[in-house]
Amino acid sequence: MANSASTPLLPDKDSHIVEADGLHHNYHSSLPHREYNNDLPAVDKECLEELRKAGIIAKPTIMYDESSPVAALTAFGGTALKTVLLRPDFYLIMLVHIVLSYLYYDVWHNPVIPAASTGQEQPWPFISAATIAIPGSMIVFFLVFHTSQAYTRFFTQYLAYRGIEGKISRIASELRTNLPDGSFPEARVERLKIARWLLSFLYLGLANLPQYKDNGVLDWAWKQVLQLELLTEKEENKLKALPKGQSHAKELMSWISQKLYRLEKDGRIDAFCQNGLLSQLYDAGSGLSLLKNHVVMPVPFAFFHLQNFILIIYLLLLAYTYTMFARYWSILAMFLTCLSLLGLRELACALSDPFGNDDTDLPIFDYVIEIHAFISTFVSMPGLEKDE
Repeated sequence: MANSASTPLLPDKDSHIVEADGLHHNYHSSLPHREYNNDLPAVDKECLEELRKAGIIAKPTIMYDESSPVAALTAFGGTALKTVLLRPDFYLIMLVHIVLSYLYYDVWHNPVIPAASTGQEQPWPFISAATIAIPGSMIVFFLVFHTSQAYTRFFTQYLAYRGIEGKISRIASELRTNLPDGSFPEARVERLKIARWLLSFLYLGLANLPQYKDNGVLDWAWKQVLQLELLTEKEENKLKALPKGQSHAKELMSWISQKLYRLEKDGRIDAFCQNGLLSQLYDAGSGLSLLKNHVVMPVPFAFFHLQNFILIIYLLLLAYTYTMFARYWSILAMFLTCLSLLGLRELACALSDPFGNDDTDLPIFDYVIEIHAFISTFVSMPGLEKDE
């Protein structure tokens, strides 16, 4: 393990690298020695197929026509219906209702009672619809509030990622403007080096989110940055030698900052350009921190526990109450009620955590590939000559 939290940008050739536990993936052992090519390599979404087949990242966002709601009814994937039908508590509640209906009508031979009845027609304990109206109103309030807050979390995290993407695009534009080919002998090399570090920051920063870190996505991200030569072998070793728990993304930000300070000191860029680039870089780092902070702080457990407790008790009461009013037709009513209430709960839980492999999760690495494809072309272009 390295002795400091941040390894030097350019270590001596004879420096001994001891890799941190759990960070060594052996990808470089099968690759040739890497130095930077002149252009950034192209990339497409085919590289995501292995992750999709393994079911460890989200599928592309489902696009639909709001003016054709009937057509949407034919969908199953990406719906609350699918989510609810995968939940064991749905089947438990439905089973309770079906068993109670069988006992009530076919074993005890009780009659169907009218909605306004006081229950005197049969010997079972009677719970009127009015009795459970108050807890029903409470659970609807909880679910609507939870879903609303979950959607706010979802959109906040989506905008945070798009903010990171926007800052990186802005940095790429500034690099091409202020470090055009020919402005000094190594302008193109320096511009492309910073762009490679930016892309590595994006891949490794997002892949280190808890939902991806331990399911193979982080390994894929390392493989991606190495195969596409976004990092040299020396840079790879320095990142993997960071003490356990240190951020690869923050270290890459440090490298970019050092590079920009060096370019300003050498007169390659002015202080105004340097400050602008650093501001965009730090904003991108803040966006990544915002994502991580949301991930490690879910909806408070006490709120979720209270909502879920009331919801399950309420549905079990309904399973008993519905039994007396509509014979076996009550199974349909119970199904729709469970689908609605459990569907809202599952939807809220999915929206509050939009990273992972759920149908409702953000296809975050599709976005990464898109911005990578843009930057690889945009930054490699020479830009205008001074006399143009």
